[in-house]
Amino acid sequence: MTERLPKTAIAYIVAITLLALGAVVDTYLRQPLSVQDIKFLPVLIIIGMFSGSLRVPLTSHKKGHSVAYTNLGFITTIISLLVYGPFFGVIVGASTFITFKRIKSEFYKKLFNISAIIVTVWITSHFLILANYLNLSVGENFKNDSKSNIIPSIAFTGIILISVLCHHTINSLFITGAISTSLKWNRRKAFEFLVNSTIWTIPTYLAAGCFVIMSTWIFIKIQDGHYNAIPLLLSIIPLPFFYFNNLQLHRERDEERENRFQELESLYSSLVQAMGRAIEAKDRYTKEHIGRVVAMSLAIGQQLGLSEDKLRALEVGAALHDIGKIAIPDTVLNKPGKLTPEEFDLIKEHAALGSDILQPIPFPPEVVEAVRHHHEKWDGTGYPDKLIGEKIPFVARIVAVADVYDALTSDRPYRAAWSHQKTMEFMESQVGTHFNAEVFTAFKVAMLANPEMCSQAVDPPPSVLRLAA
Repeated sequence: MTERLPKTAIAYIVAITLLALGAVVDTYLRQPLSVQDIKFLPVLIIIGMFSGSLRVPLTSHKKGHSVAYTNLGFITTIISLLVYGPFFGVIVGASTFITFKRIKSEFYKKLFNISAIIVTVWITSHFLILANYLNLSVGENFKNDSKSNIIPSIAFTGIILISVLCHHTINSLFITGAISTSLKWNRRKAFEFLVNSTIWTIPTYLAAGCFVIMSTWIFIKIQDGHYNAIPLLLSIIPLPFFYFNNLQLHRERDEERENRFQELESLYSSLVQAMGRAIEAKDRYTKEHIGRVVAMSLAIGQQLGLSEDKLRALEVGAALHDIGKIAIPDTVLNKPGKLTPEEFDLIKEHAALGSDILQPIPFPPEVVEAVRHHHEKWDGTGYPDKLIGEKIPFVARIVAVADVYDALTSDRPYRAAWSHQKTMEFMESQVGTHFNAEVFTAFKVAMLANPEMCSQAVDPPPSVLRLAA
């Protein structure tokens, strides 16, 4: 293995592999190979290997090791399942991952993919057992030409289409489970991946299900001596390649959209960085302050399980939280001594000024909220709007904690930097008045997990310690 897997991922892969072995045994015991049918198995395996090599990514290549694929092998697998039974289905399904193409992949990934498809086919085969219970077997529906067979045939068609969709969904669930346990995703991220890699392919899978029904019906007719069905069989052979081409075109369009989105993201990031540099150039005391506040805010957000979109908005809001200082006079902003009450009132305006500066730019609302409200206090004594408790936006509560910690642990003309321990003790005393308890708890955990973010300052003698207004 080239990468170390978490124990949960190893356990997951082992469980699926053992389940696959049980599935092979169960399908064989349910329907052993007959001498007449076994001669078709090598042909179906070769077709499965070929169709399995025609694969399309379900997710963007830009997501690196999070890429998932689909291939045309499922069509051969379902047809084998319908015509020859579950054992043929699992063997042909496994063959779709033993392709003619040389595809670089770790052994454990190949083992998992083969095991997952075997279990998927095994589960799907139970829909045919249900059909048999309802007297809707493959043979009866594809060989009976009487009018009385119209409704059963329609019902059987529905069962096959549901089987195809379940095959796709179950396999997607297995893949999502493997990736999410390997990368330690939370449930929200795993669900987003499942939806993004499954929903858009459903129409193509339904179309492929119709092809499965048609080709199975034609194949059985030819087996029964209706050789005039051969031209029809030949005419539908190109259809799977149309499905494959449709998936490829859809993926390519998605890639183009993602490329354009990344270009906009790059421009967006450049704009944020430029605005951040403008803040630092204006206020000499904010040098490196912004980067530290961003790092701590993200660590808190991750500890709280925020989504990717929320984390991105939090990152930008933290980077721009002091943008309003651009509008504050240099004489006040960089005054070396203690501020007068009037000067402090002027400084306090930077929060509202910052949100006004950002209004013309279509930032997510959380960004503007973080800028405007990062000086609000839980008891309502903060500024600029004196918001109380839950009325303070969540991202602003996070930035407030990170901002205060960095301010207290940084040197100022009117006081020396506080140590990490003293700062944490003081901030904990402010929980419920200045800070939200949930956010501060997440902050403490985040700092324990990231000791490099903790201040290395040493407390000066008590006689020189004093907290600025």
